[in-house]
Amino acid sequence: MLVVSFGHDRNQPRLYIRGAPVTAWIEPGTGVRGETGWTLWIERHGQPSCAKSPTRLEVESRLRAWLLRRHHRPLATLSFARLRQIAEAEAARRLKPRTAGGESPARGRA
Repeated sequence: MLVVSFGHDRNQPRLYIRGAPVTAWIEPGTGVRGETGWTLWIERHGQPSCAKSPTRLEVESRLRAWLLRRHHRPLATLSFARLRQIAEAEAARRLKPRTAGGESPARGRA
């Protein structure tokens, strides 16, 4: 659900949210409440927006549910650095080779 992306015009990464109904991303910086270290943005009418809207709340809700289901962590407690670690771990998991039974190959076996 989270994908790390570096843009050529910025030195900080963005975490894009896959599966959202609109383009949505998380950037480092102060959050709305100033405590999270990140801000959730969506593209609205061709412009970036972090204002509360039904679409932004839907994206945030999907992200919260995914984090709880997959990582057992509430979104509000995660820093940008931790969200980035989760995104990088998800990317590594997707790239991991699978055996015929769907399991990852065991380490150290020949």
